[in-house]
Amino acid sequence: NTNINVRGNIAGLPDANKVSGNLVINNISTSRKDIQLLMPKGTLPANITLPETMKLTGSIAGNMNAAKANLNLATNLGGASVNGSISNPTDKKRAKYDGTITARQLDLGVIMQNDSMYGPLTASVTASGTGFDPKTMNARLNGTVTSAVYNKYNYKNLNFTGEMIAQKGKLKMDIKDPNITIALDADADLSGKFPAIKLNTTIDTVNVTALHFTSDTLTYKGNITADFPNTDPADLTGNLFIAGSRIIMGSQHYSLDTISLRSGKSDTGEFLVLNSQGINAALTGKYNLAQLGSVFQQTIQPYYALDSIGNKDTLDDYNFNFTAQITKSPLFTVFLPSLNRMDPIKMNAHFATDEGFNAVVDAP
Repeated sequence: NTNINVRGNIAGLPDANKVSGNLVINNISTSRKDIQLLMPKGTLPANITLPETMKLTGSIAGNMNAAKANLNLATNLGGASVNGSISNPTDKKRAKYDGTITARQLDLGVIMQNDSMYGPLTASVTASGTGFDPKTMNARLNGTVTSAVYNKYNYKNLNFTGEMIAQKGKLKMDIKDPNITIALDADADLSGKFPAIKLNTTIDTVNVTALHFTSDTLTYKGNITADFPNTDPADLTGNLFIAGSRIIMGSQHYSLDTISLRSGKSDTGEFLVLNSQGINAALTGKYNLAQLGSVFQQTIQPYYALDSIGNKDTLDDYNFNFTAQITKSPLFTVFLPSLNRMDPIKMNAHFATDEGFNAVVDAP
Protein backbone atom coordinates (compact mmCIF):
# COMPACT_ATOMS: atom_id res chain seq x y z
CA ASN A 1 0.00 0.00 0.00
CA THR A 2 3.03 2.29 -0.15
CA ASN A 3 4.00 4.03 -3.39
CA ILE A 4 6.92 6.41 -3.98
CA ASN A 5 7.42 8.60 -7.05
CA VAL A 6 10.25 11.08 -6.43
CA ARG A 7 12.83 12.66 -8.72
CA GLY A 8 15.89 14.76 -7.94
CA ASN A 9 19.28 14.32 -6.32
CA ILE A 10 20.80 13.85 -2.87
CA ALA A 11 24.48 14.43 -2.04
CA GLY A 12 26.67 14.20 1.05
CA LEU A 13 25.60 10.82 2.37
CA PRO A 14 26.28 9.17 4.76
CA ASP A 15 27.36 12.27 6.73
CA ALA A 16 24.09 13.83 7.92
CA ASN A 17 25.76 17.22 8.42
CA LYS A 18 26.76 17.32 4.75
CA VAL A 19 23.53 16.06 3.23
CA SER A 20 21.94 18.29 0.61
CA GLY A 21 19.30 17.65 -1.98
CA ASN A 22 16.73 18.87 -4.45
CA LEU A 23 13.66 16.67 -4.65
CA VAL A 24 10.36 16.84 -6.46
CA ILE A 25 7.81 14.62 -4.76
CA ASN A 26 5.25 13.56 -7.32
CA ASN A 27 3.70 11.09 -4.92
CA ILE A 28 4.49 9.43 -1.64
CA SER A 29 1.43 7.55 -0.49
CA THR A 30 1.19 5.11 2.37
CA SER A 31 -1.10 3.77 5.06
CA ARG A 32 -1.24 3.66 8.81
CA LYS A 33 -0.59 -0.07 8.71
CA ASP A 34 2.58 0.26 6.64
CA ILE A 35 4.01 3.02 8.85
CA GLN A 36 3.32 0.99 11.99
CA LEU A 37 5.14 -1.98 10.45
CA LEU A 38 8.23 0.13 9.68
CA MET A 39 8.25 2.31 12.80
CA PRO A 40 10.09 0.97 15.88
CA LYS A 41 7.73 0.05 18.69
CA GLY A 42 7.11 2.93 21.08
CA THR A 43 8.12 5.65 18.60
CA LEU A 44 4.57 6.93 18.20
CA PRO A 45 2.89 8.12 21.44
CA ALA A 46 0.04 5.87 22.53
CA ASN A 47 -2.43 8.78 22.50
CA ILE A 48 -1.82 9.63 18.82
CA THR A 49 -3.75 7.99 15.95
CA LEU A 50 -2.29 8.20 12.45
CA PRO A 51 -4.65 8.71 9.49
CA GLU A 52 -5.64 5.53 7.69
CA THR A 53 -4.31 6.87 4.36
CA MET A 54 -1.72 9.58 3.59
CA LYS A 55 -0.39 11.18 0.41
CA LEU A 56 2.49 13.67 0.23
CA THR A 57 3.32 15.83 -2.81
CA GLY A 58 5.49 18.90 -3.43
CA SER A 59 9.17 19.78 -3.36
CA ILE A 60 12.03 20.27 -0.92
CA ALA A 61 15.55 21.59 -1.49
CA GLY A 62 18.54 22.58 0.62
CA ASN A 63 20.72 21.24 3.40
CA MET A 64 20.98 21.20 7.19
CA ASN A 65 21.77 24.94 7.27
CA ALA A 66 19.24 26.24 4.76
CA ALA A 67 16.18 24.69 3.18
CA LYS A 68 12.96 25.53 1.42
CA ALA A 69 9.89 23.39 1.04
CA ASN A 70 6.49 23.37 -0.58
CA LEU A 71 4.74 20.27 0.70
CA ASN A 72 1.13 19.18 0.75
CA LEU A 73 -0.23 16.31 2.84
CA ALA A 74 -3.66 14.83 2.13
CA THR A 75 -5.19 12.23 4.45
CA ASN A 76 -8.54 10.71 5.25
CA LEU A 77 -8.51 12.90 8.40
CA GLY A 78 -7.93 16.17 6.56
CA GLY A 79 -4.95 17.91 5.02
CA ALA A 80 -2.00 20.16 5.85
CA SER A 81 0.63 22.07 3.90
CA VAL A 82 3.91 23.87 4.46
CA ASN A 83 5.38 26.48 2.10
CA GLY A 84 8.45 28.40 3.19
CA SER A 85 12.15 28.60 3.87
CA ILE A 86 14.50 28.54 6.85
CA SER A 87 18.22 29.07 7.41
CA ASN A 88 20.42 28.53 10.47
CA PRO A 89 17.60 26.61 12.19
CA THR A 90 19.72 25.53 15.17
CA ASP A 91 20.96 29.05 15.93
CA LYS A 92 18.27 30.73 18.06
CA LYS A 93 19.71 34.18 17.33
CA ARG A 94 20.65 33.91 13.64
CA ALA A 95 17.82 31.71 12.41
CA LYS A 96 15.84 33.21 9.55
CA TYR A 97 12.43 32.00 8.44
CA ASP A 98 9.51 32.85 6.20
CA GLY A 99 6.66 30.45 5.67
CA THR A 100 3.01 29.51 5.84
CA ILE A 101 1.42 26.49 7.49
CA THR A 102 -2.17 25.54 6.71
CA ALA A 103 -4.62 22.95 7.96
CA ARG A 104 -7.68 21.86 6.02
CA GLN A 105 -10.39 20.11 8.03
CA LEU A 106 -7.64 18.36 10.00
CA ASP A 107 -9.46 16.21 12.54
CA LEU A 108 -7.49 16.82 15.72
CA GLY A 109 -10.05 14.98 17.82
CA VAL A 110 -9.38 11.66 16.09
CA ILE A 111 -5.63 12.23 15.78
CA MET A 112 -5.30 13.17 19.48
CA GLN A 113 -7.85 10.53 20.55
CA ASN A 114 -10.01 13.16 22.23
CA ASP A 115 -12.97 13.79 19.95
CA SER A 116 -15.16 14.81 22.89
CA MET A 117 -13.08 17.99 23.18
CA TYR A 118 -11.50 18.62 19.76
CA GLY A 119 -12.62 18.36 16.15
CA PRO A 120 -11.65 19.46 12.63
CA LEU A 121 -9.41 22.52 12.22
CA THR A 122 -9.14 24.77 9.16
CA ALA A 123 -6.53 27.50 9.62
CA SER A 124 -3.57 29.29 8.07
CA VAL A 125 -0.59 30.86 9.88
CA THR A 126 2.25 32.86 8.30
CA ALA A 127 5.46 33.71 10.16
CA SER A 128 8.56 35.61 9.06
CA GLY A 129 11.55 36.98 10.88
CA THR A 130 14.90 36.26 12.47
CA GLY A 131 15.71 34.49 15.72
CA PHE A 132 13.83 32.38 18.24
CA ASP A 133 15.17 34.04 21.40
CA PRO A 134 12.57 36.57 22.71
CA LYS A 135 15.43 38.86 23.77
CA THR A 136 16.80 39.26 20.24
CA MET A 137 14.16 38.04 17.80
CA ASN A 138 12.43 40.21 15.23
CA ALA A 139 9.39 38.41 13.91
CA ARG A 140 5.88 38.91 12.60
CA LEU A 141 2.96 36.52 12.65
CA ASN A 142 -0.51 36.57 11.17
CA GLY A 143 -3.16 33.97 10.82
CA THR A 144 -6.77 33.04 10.25
CA VAL A 145 -8.76 30.28 11.86
CA THR A 146 -11.64 29.69 9.49
CA SER A 147 -13.16 27.03 11.72
CA ALA A 148 -12.10 25.05 14.77
CA VAL A 149 -14.16 22.62 16.81
CA TYR A 150 -13.60 22.78 20.57
CA ASN A 151 -15.87 21.37 23.25
CA LYS A 152 -18.38 20.34 20.57
CA TYR A 153 -18.71 23.90 19.25
CA ASN A 154 -17.43 25.04 15.85
CA TYR A 155 -15.71 28.40 16.31
CA LYS A 156 -15.48 30.49 13.14
CA ASN A 157 -13.75 33.60 11.79
CA LEU A 158 -10.82 34.22 14.13
CA ASN A 159 -8.04 36.49 12.83
CA PHE A 160 -4.83 37.59 14.52
CA THR A 161 -1.61 39.48 13.86
CA GLY A 162 1.40 39.73 16.10
CA GLU A 163 4.99 40.86 16.21
CA MET A 164 8.02 40.78 18.47
CA ILE A 165 10.60 43.47 17.68
CA ALA A 166 13.37 44.62 20.05
CA GLN A 167 11.68 42.82 22.97
CA LYS A 168 8.40 44.63 22.38
CA GLY A 169 5.44 42.52 21.40
CA LYS A 170 2.06 43.37 19.90
CA LEU A 171 -0.99 41.20 19.41
CA LYS A 172 -4.27 42.02 17.71
CA MET A 173 -7.01 39.44 17.59
CA ASP A 174 -10.68 39.37 16.75
CA ILE A 175 -13.27 36.68 16.42
CA LYS A 176 -16.61 37.27 14.72
CA ASP A 177 -18.64 34.19 15.47
CA PRO A 178 -22.42 34.19 15.99
CA ASN A 179 -21.91 33.24 19.65
CA ILE A 180 -18.62 34.92 20.49
CA THR A 181 -17.51 38.32 19.22
CA ILE A 182 -14.34 39.70 20.79
CA ALA A 183 -11.66 42.21 19.76
CA LEU A 184 -8.34 42.24 21.63
CA ASP A 185 -5.38 44.60 21.39
CA ALA A 186 -2.36 43.85 23.59
CA ASP A 187 1.18 45.16 24.01
CA ALA A 188 4.04 43.72 26.05
CA ASP A 189 7.54 44.98 26.83
CA LEU A 190 9.87 42.10 27.72
CA SER A 191 13.03 44.17 28.18
CA GLY A 192 12.78 44.12 31.99
CA LYS A 193 13.00 41.21 34.42
CA PHE A 194 9.20 41.15 34.46
CA PRO A 195 7.06 42.16 31.46
CA ALA A 196 5.04 45.34 31.16
CA ILE A 197 1.57 44.68 29.77
CA LYS A 198 -1.20 46.76 28.21
CA LEU A 199 -4.51 45.22 27.21
CA ASN A 200 -7.75 46.43 25.69
CA THR A 201 -10.50 43.90 25.08
CA THR A 202 -14.01 44.55 23.80
CA ILE A 203 -16.38 41.68 24.41
CA ASP A 204 -19.46 42.26 22.29
CA THR A 205 -20.98 38.83 22.84
CA VAL A 206 -20.05 35.66 24.68
CA ASN A 207 -22.89 33.15 24.78
CA VAL A 208 -21.43 30.61 27.18
CA THR A 209 -24.49 28.40 26.79
CA ALA A 210 -24.04 28.01 23.04
CA LEU A 211 -20.32 27.43 23.59
CA HIS A 212 -21.23 24.49 25.84
CA PHE A 213 -19.56 25.83 28.99
CA THR A 214 -22.81 25.75 30.97
CA SER A 215 -26.33 24.42 30.56
CA ASP A 216 -27.75 27.66 31.97
CA THR A 217 -28.72 30.46 29.60
CA LEU A 218 -25.91 32.97 30.13
CA THR A 219 -24.56 35.74 27.88
CA TYR A 220 -21.95 38.39 28.71
CA LYS A 221 -20.67 41.60 27.15
CA GLY A 222 -18.27 44.24 28.45
CA ASN A 223 -14.86 45.90 28.16
CA ILE A 224 -11.61 44.95 29.86
CA THR A 225 -8.61 47.28 29.99
CA ALA A 226 -5.34 46.73 31.81
CA ASP A 227 -2.09 48.64 32.15
CA PHE A 228 0.66 47.08 34.27
CA PRO A 229 4.08 48.77 33.84
CA ASN A 230 5.51 46.20 36.28
CA THR A 231 4.21 42.65 36.80
CA ASP A 232 6.76 41.68 39.44
CA PRO A 233 4.66 39.99 42.19
CA ALA A 234 6.86 41.71 44.77
CA ASP A 235 6.24 45.12 43.21
CA LEU A 236 3.05 44.87 41.14
CA THR A 237 2.12 48.21 39.62
CA GLY A 238 -0.87 48.91 37.43
CA ASN A 239 -4.61 48.99 36.93
CA LEU A 240 -7.32 46.66 35.65
CA PHE A 241 -10.84 47.82 34.77
CA ILE A 242 -13.88 45.77 33.75
CA ALA A 243 -16.53 48.21 32.54
CA GLY A 244 -19.87 48.20 30.76
CA SER A 245 -20.65 44.66 31.90
CA ARG A 246 -24.05 43.31 30.96
CA ILE A 247 -25.19 39.81 31.83
CA ILE A 248 -28.25 38.06 30.46
CA MET A 249 -29.30 34.99 32.42
CA GLY A 250 -32.52 33.42 31.29
CA SER A 251 -35.03 36.26 30.98
CA GLN A 252 -33.16 38.49 33.43
CA HIS A 253 -30.86 41.35 32.36
CA TYR A 254 -28.22 42.75 34.71
CA SER A 255 -25.95 45.78 34.33
CA LEU A 256 -22.90 45.93 36.59
CA ASP A 257 -20.86 48.87 37.80
CA THR A 258 -17.20 49.09 36.84
CA ILE A 259 -14.88 46.64 38.59
CA SER A 260 -11.42 48.06 39.25
CA LEU A 261 -8.18 46.57 40.56
CA ARG A 262 -5.36 48.97 41.41
CA SER A 263 -1.88 48.07 42.62
CA GLY A 264 1.15 50.18 43.46
CA LYS A 265 3.04 52.00 46.21
CA SER A 266 2.13 54.82 48.55
CA ASP A 267 3.89 56.62 51.41
CA THR A 268 2.82 53.86 53.78
CA GLY A 269 3.82 50.90 51.59
CA GLU A 270 2.31 48.80 48.86
CA PHE A 271 -1.38 48.53 48.10
CA LEU A 272 -3.77 46.32 46.16
CA VAL A 273 -7.34 47.62 46.03
CA LEU A 274 -10.42 45.96 44.55
CA ASN A 275 -13.58 48.01 44.04
CA SER A 276 -16.79 46.51 42.70
CA GLN A 277 -20.53 46.61 43.20
CA GLY A 278 -20.54 43.71 45.66
CA ILE A 279 -16.99 43.34 46.97
CA ASN A 280 -14.58 46.02 48.12
CA ALA A 281 -11.23 44.90 49.50
CA ALA A 282 -7.79 46.34 50.16
CA LEU A 283 -4.36 44.95 50.93
CA THR A 284 -1.93 47.53 52.31
CA GLY A 285 1.56 47.39 53.80
CA LYS A 286 4.55 45.17 53.12
CA TYR A 287 3.90 41.91 51.24
CA ASN A 288 4.85 39.78 48.25
CA LEU A 289 1.82 38.70 46.22
CA ALA A 290 3.53 35.49 45.11
CA GLN A 291 3.97 34.45 48.76
CA LEU A 292 0.55 35.36 50.17
CA GLY A 293 -0.76 31.82 49.88
CA SER A 294 2.15 30.49 51.95
CA VAL A 295 1.76 33.35 54.45
CA PHE A 296 -1.90 32.47 55.03
CA GLN A 297 -1.13 28.75 55.30
CA GLN A 298 1.70 29.22 57.77
CA THR A 299 -0.43 31.62 59.80
CA ILE A 300 -3.23 29.10 60.35
CA GLN A 301 -0.97 26.03 60.55
CA PRO A 302 -0.85 26.07 64.39
CA TYR A 303 -4.64 25.77 64.47
CA TYR A 304 -5.18 23.16 61.75
CA ALA A 305 -3.45 19.96 60.67
CA LEU A 306 -1.92 20.96 57.35
CA ASP A 307 0.53 19.17 55.12
CA SER A 308 4.06 20.54 54.84
CA ILE A 309 3.98 24.00 53.27
CA GLY A 310 7.63 24.84 52.98
CA ASN A 311 10.28 26.53 55.06
CA LYS A 312 9.22 29.68 56.88
CA ASP A 313 12.68 31.12 56.33
CA THR A 314 12.05 31.26 52.57
CA LEU A 315 9.35 33.93 52.99
CA ASP A 316 10.12 37.63 52.80
CA ASP A 317 9.29 39.72 55.87
CA TYR A 318 5.71 40.96 55.77
CA ASN A 319 3.51 43.38 57.67
CA PHE A 320 0.18 44.14 56.06
CA ASN A 321 -3.49 44.82 56.66
CA PHE A 322 -6.41 43.27 54.83
CA THR A 323 -9.87 44.84 54.83
CA ALA A 324 -12.98 43.72 52.98
CA GLN A 325 -16.66 44.50 52.77
CA ILE A 326 -19.16 42.29 50.96
CA THR A 327 -22.70 43.42 50.15
CA LYS A 328 -25.45 41.92 48.04
CA SER A 329 -25.29 42.94 44.38
CA PRO A 330 -26.62 41.81 40.98
CA LEU A 331 -23.45 39.73 40.58
CA PHE A 332 -24.49 37.49 43.47
CA THR A 333 -28.00 37.27 42.06
CA VAL A 334 -26.60 35.95 38.78
CA PHE A 335 -24.45 33.21 40.28
CA LEU A 336 -26.43 32.56 43.49
CA PRO A 337 -30.07 32.94 42.39
CA SER A 338 -31.36 31.21 45.55
CA LEU A 339 -29.75 33.88 47.75
CA ASN A 340 -32.76 35.88 48.92
CA ARG A 341 -31.10 37.87 51.69
CA MET A 342 -27.55 38.88 52.46
CA ASP A 343 -26.45 41.22 55.23
CA PRO A 344 -23.19 43.14 54.79
CA ILE A 345 -20.02 41.32 55.85
CA LYS A 346 -16.98 43.23 57.08
CA MET A 347 -13.47 41.98 57.80
CA ASN A 348 -10.33 43.60 59.17
CA ALA A 349 -7.12 41.59 59.58
CA HIS A 350 -3.44 42.19 60.25
CA PHE A 351 -0.55 39.85 59.39
CA ALA A 352 3.09 40.29 60.42
CA THR A 353 6.25 38.17 60.42
CA ASP A 354 6.68 36.26 63.72
CA GLU A 355 3.51 37.88 65.09
CA GLY A 356 0.85 35.71 63.48
CA PHE A 357 -2.41 37.48 62.74
CA ASN A 358 -5.46 39.05 64.29
CA ALA A 359 -8.79 39.46 62.59
CA VAL A 360 -12.21 40.92 63.27
CA VAL A 361 -15.15 39.69 61.20
CA ASP A 362 -18.61 41.24 61.39
CA ALA A 363 -21.12 38.88 59.76
CA PRO A 364 -24.67 39.43 61.11
